[in-house]
Amino acid sequence: MDTNDSAPLEASNMWELKQTPPMLAFLSLAYTVVFTLSIIGNVVVIATVYRIPSMHTAINYFICNLSTADTLVAIFCLPLNLISSTFTNWMVGRTLCKALPYLQGVAVAASVTTLSFIAFDRFLAVCHPLRRHFSKKQSIVILACIWIYGLLLLLPWAFNYDTTIISPDNRTLYLWCVNNMSESVTQGYQIGVIFCLLYAAPLAFITACYGLVAAKLSRRTAQQEEFLRKSSTANDRRQMSRLVKMLVTVVLIFAISWLPLHLISVLFFSRTVRVYMESFGPALPSLVQWIGISNCCVNPWIYCAFSKSYRTNFLNTLRCRFVQPVTGSVLQRSCVQSPAPASHFAAAAGAAAAAPNLGSHPINNNRKSEQNMPLLAAKYSKIPRNKDDNQDADGTSGDCLSMVQLNAHRDDSDSICATADI
Repeated sequence: MDTNDSAPLEASNMWELKQTPPMLAFLSLAYTVVFTLSIIGNVVVIATVYRIPSMHTAINYFICNLSTADTLVAIFCLPLNLISSTFTNWMVGRTLCKALPYLQGVAVAASVTTLSFIAFDRFLAVCHPLRRHFSKKQSIVILACIWIYGLLLLLPWAFNYDTTIISPDNRTLYLWCVNNMSESVTQGYQIGVIFCLLYAAPLAFITACYGLVAAKLSRRTAQQEEFLRKSSTANDRRQMSRLVKMLVTVVLIFAISWLPLHLISVLFFSRTVRVYMESFGPALPSLVQWIGISNCCVNPWIYCAFSKSYRTNFLNTLRCRFVQPVTGSVLQRSCVQSPAPASHFAAAAGAAAAAPNLGSHPINNNRKSEQNMPLLAAKYSKIPRNKDDNQDADGTSGDCLSMVQLNAHRDDSDSICATADI
């Protein structure tokens, strides 16, 4: 029996709890922690990339798309999942019954498809470094197609989920949010689309891409290694290794987080397995659902764990929002334009001294500023230089220039160097 938004009033035992008090306390705390970490981490990722022009690259756009999908899950799906895990009845109406499974499915589809494109981009960067890869404009088009793909693929859930009054024990009426597709259609859609097309196949593709990357790196000849030693620093190679490890970690945690829910969804169509799982009561599906959806909070903290520069930019973004940054600090790249390194000031000062009448000098048209340039050079030459503070005027690392030159035929030189920022 289908109902409208006022239908919950017809159900008996309106406020009946689904979980035991200890389990309810655990789920409430667990969902609160995931929500907090997800909102803070993913919003800061998006703000960090937005604030730093040098990070407006294809790979960082993909990473921002992951954060966007995870933010949507945190805002719309986490609270509703907690409510549905708390009460036996569906408490939030017919509209949200249709929206919750649909939005969660679309966000997960966008995440796994984005991870696939990131893996393909890394494959192209390592195995075909001299070919044209994704430009920024192409990446924006790809991201739009990713969301359209997810929105269309999950439409059956939007149309078929609805609130229904049922009586499992033939005595008490409950209002549940259920999928009204027939069991055979539901089984085919769950296995063919949700599991195979949006989980198993993308993970197989991602595994193949990173496997080829590992094979390519392991087959380097002695001549190639000698060329790399001459053309790039040891720091570049460490950044490259950390980047690949970071992305592989993101994929592994995604796969592990959603595997239990996918297994239960597929095996639930077996009557024997269904009876066995029902013996655990409502705690098991609620816990498995939380494990999967908690993936929305982990990626930003993986970036922090693997990338020192991202940790710095992460803290800078928080300072810009909550704390007044110290003027002249070298940790303000994400907030305000940082002063050029002392060597740049020294070079500019020498140029100003050699040609004092060039009022249209590109550094500053103000002659008084030109006259003060030697003082600025002397001032900034006293600032201690950190090994991580070797940034060029465009925000990229000077140590990465050799790797950028290796990718000179690409529209974006972000495959190794710029991506290390995130």
